[in-house]
Amino acid sequence: MQDPQYITRLRAQAEKAFAELKSGKPEAVTLNNEDAAHLLHELDVYRTELELQNQELLSSQSQALLANERYHALFHQLPIPALVVNRRGLISNDNTLAHHLLGTTLQSKANEFRLTQAMPQPDRLRLLEALARVQPGETTVCRHLSVRCAEGGEPKVMHCTCMALPEGQYAEPQFLLLLLDQTAERKAHEHQRLTEAVFQSASEGILVTDKDVRMLHANPAYERMTGYRLDELRGQKVSLMKSGRQPFAFYEDLWRTLLTTGRWQGEFTNRHRNTNYYTVWCTITQLRDERGEVSGYMSVQTDTSELQRAHASIQRLTSFDALTGLPNRMLYSDRLGQQLEQAKRSGTPFSVFFLDLDHFKEVNDSLGHQTGDELLKLVATRLQNAVRAQDTVGRIGGDEFVVLLPDTHPVGAQAVAENLLNELAAPMDLPHLQDYRVQASVGIAHWPTHGDSAEALLRNADTAMYAAKMGGRRNVMMYRPDMSEKASEEFALQKALSVAVERGELRAVYQPIFRTIDGQVCGAEALIRWQHPEQGLLMPAHFLPTASRAGLMHALDQWMMVTTLDQLGAWQAQGLWPTDWKLSFNQLAQDITHPEWLNLLKAHLPLAARHQDCVHVELNESTLMQPSAETLERLRRMQQLGVSLSIDDFGTGYSSLAYLKNLPVSTLKIDQSFVRDMLHDAKDRAVVEAVVAMAQKMGFALVAEGVETLEQRQLLSQLGCASGQGFLVARGLDAESFTAAYLTTTSRAESTA
Repeated sequence: MQDPQYITRLRAQAEKAFAELKSGKPEAVTLNNEDAAHLLHELDVYRTELELQNQELLSSQSQALLANERYHALFHQLPIPALVVNRRGLISNDNTLAHHLLGTTLQSKANEFRLTQAMPQPDRLRLLEALARVQPGETTVCRHLSVRCAEGGEPKVMHCTCMALPEGQYAEPQFLLLLLDQTAERKAHEHQRLTEAVFQSASEGILVTDKDVRMLHANPAYERMTGYRLDELRGQKVSLMKSGRQPFAFYEDLWRTLLTTGRWQGEFTNRHRNTNYYTVWCTITQLRDERGEVSGYMSVQTDTSELQRAHASIQRLTSFDALTGLPNRMLYSDRLGQQLEQAKRSGTPFSVFFLDLDHFKEVNDSLGHQTGDELLKLVATRLQNAVRAQDTVGRIGGDEFVVLLPDTHPVGAQAVAENLLNELAAPMDLPHLQDYRVQASVGIAHWPTHGDSAEALLRNADTAMYAAKMGGRRNVMMYRPDMSEKASEEFALQKALSVAVERGELRAVYQPIFRTIDGQVCGAEALIRWQHPEQGLLMPAHFLPTASRAGLMHALDQWMMVTTLDQLGAWQAQGLWPTDWKLSFNQLAQDITHPEWLNLLKAHLPLAARHQDCVHVELNESTLMQPSAETLERLRRMQQLGVSLSIDDFGTGYSSLAYLKNLPVSTLKIDQSFVRDMLHDAKDRAVVEAVVAMAQKMGFALVAEGVETLEQRQLLSQLGCASGQGFLVARGLDAESFTAAYLTTTSRAESTA
């Protein structure tokens, strides 16, 4: 091996020689043959070293190129979206999945597309903070980033892993971002969260069991329903709440249906932890695993105990009288029908009573409805106590009671009826009335003699009761066919009344309304009369009850409204009706809700009367105790036309006065039953005073009905009731007589004088 110093010297000489040759002085080269040989050898070795180094470089370049190709292949074939970005989120590279996700390309850099452009502001800031924080060789994670997909796509929830790429390979720090789509997992999580929220907040009790019906999970509603906490229920069998009220066959059928169809639905009774029983409506559903095998059961239960109690209450309300607790008309008719069917099979006779209290209206009117109600309850109790357990006592309306006596002959029925009257006649104490003795009239119909249907028996008993009243009250009458004559007269009256409008037999009369301070007329009320072709002029009391029973009231009221408004129009057209006078007429609340009623009012209401508070529609108080929404709306529309509402017979209704605040009332008409005796009866006077005080507080006008004496008029004026109506001034007058008496110039002058 040559001395390195020697080799170094030779290289120096060679370099000098080359320099001289390069300078154009070849003659200056002074190398002996040995030195030249050594130099050539070194050069050859150097050449060989260079060739080896070049081969190594080429090999390294090839390996680097192959590695780069493998990197790009791996990058683009990654099973998740991958991006290369800088700290500002500018994309320099993306793989195929990232391209499909974002719609970016390798030219994104030129387009200055930033990943953060596809994110909402909060997520954008989180990613930029992560990029600023991560250092070379480090990895960080951003969870639940919302990334807007390519055009037309929906945002996805991404789990982003950020890795800083090695420094020196890029002009600025670059980061590899791997995006894992968690949208489905997030939706599943949200669905699970929502399901759990529904489970926890559901008002129905929900129970989940395993396949052996051991309880696994229950919601709070189920805990409240059963009285058990979840930790007490878990692991227990559902038979823990078994009430024992369902027979074994019930559960056999339940399991048969559940195992056959996978679902059962029905009602059963469970036992609460406090040993009380409760009823549920339950739906049980099989739960299956991924292999389709039964893994458990889910039960959804609704506590129907309150519903059943409400249903029972409704049933009682629909079948029993609310005041007395007796069977009402519907239940009584049902029992009568059943008794009739049984009697037809067995041939056993039975009797039907129709009992009506005598003078009950007087008690109601004089002592008030509270006293009347107490009387009815006492009567119901006495009637029940006076009959057998198998007999039925019912109340079918007002002061009307009915009794059903199975297996009873006429003689026995007569004796029972007499005993009932005696029991009722025993003294009873009522509010404001001591030792009151009830009187009643009883009509009897007997099967099979007096009818072969429930309707006929009840109708004939009613006819016999009416005959008992006509015979002197506190009487018992067995039905006779000749008693139906009265019913025939009623039918004849109905028939004649049904064509009275068409034949022009109805008449309108006008009774003056006057000021109580001086007696001066200030308006009128239109009243109906019937000019019967055979019986002459009939007053309302003679035919309106028949009209009501026959369903003819609407036709009569319609005629009354049209006639009154047309007459007012004629008076106004002639300049006779004073602008400050009022004209009223009666209607029923049912009339107002009739589809054509409002149109008819508009058509006949004189233009001069609109918006002048000139026309008043009077409705009876008893028909307005519980006005429907439709009635209220019609009254408001009527008021918009300038037509006012007056309450007739005020003070005789059963309900509270709360309804007044909901009605567009203008005037109250004090019932004549209070006015008639107010001079001598302190209670009647107190009622009048109370009504006046209330009307003044609520801003209602007042008209007192039935004013017949000067003293009554003067007292009403002193109490603050400004207007009155009654025989003191005049009875009802036909239009011509009313015009002559109050609307001509002469009559007005005489009235003023």
